[in-house]
Amino acid sequence: MQVYRSKYNDPAWNLAAEEWLFHSGQDALFLYVNHPSVILGCNQVAAREVDLDYCTAHDIAICRRISGGGAVYHDEGNLNFCFVGPRNASPLSKDFLHPVVEILRQMGLKVDIGNRKDLWINERKITGTASHFAQQRALQHGTLLYDSNLRHLHGALGLEILSDQSVRLNEKKQALSLRGVHSQPSPVVNLRAFLPGNMEAKAFFDNFARLSCAYFQSSMQTFSEQEEAEIALLAEQKYRQQAWIFKR
Repeated sequence: MQVYRSKYNDPAWNLAAEEWLFHSGQDALFLYVNHPSVILGCNQVAAREVDLDYCTAHDIAICRRISGGGAVYHDEGNLNFCFVGPRNASPLSKDFLHPVVEILRQMGLKVDIGNRKDLWINERKITGTASHFAQQRALQHGTLLYDSNLRHLHGALGLEILSDQSVRLNEKKQALSLRGVHSQPSPVVNLRAFLPGNMEAKAFFDNFARLSCAYFQSSMQTFSEQEEAEIALLAEQKYRQQAWIFKR
């Protein structure tokens, strides 16, 4: 398992890199951090899952990934991880989250795996995941909330917090009746609240990357100039295209 870490915060580039790695034949873990953005599942309707006015007002990008599942919010306080490899091989089986759990426990964070292949701490969600499969290949990726702007997370996804701290779609979103895969909102929390010392996000991300390399006995890999050019082309031809982002 090779470990890569993106030097870009561009969601279109990083989504293209995931797809490039998926088709590369490598076994890899790809780590990246995006600028503020909402990432739609492949089969979702943007107008149903995103508060488009809120995103425009707060300069939050909208992108679409190749995996299924629900919409998620990314920003500089959120670390994204993506495993690619053979479809039925560890860690890309049902246990693909176990390396993430082990690395977090090494950092002093005890998290639990939920029923929908997500991660929870103190009954609040910190990680959602999604998958994409081909005949012989698998892509499993997820978010890891560390110090995200939760106000923007809820606003961009059109959510409101109830008195019992559960969440639901706001009235504007509830009024819509559209086809497509609907997100399942859950109460969320940042991991930063559970670590002593008030560790900055970059320090947490650096530590997670270091422990990932140790876990998989890999040095940190980099893309060649040619590989970066291929990824940039895929980002331009697909992930930046309005026809892909708003395809439904």
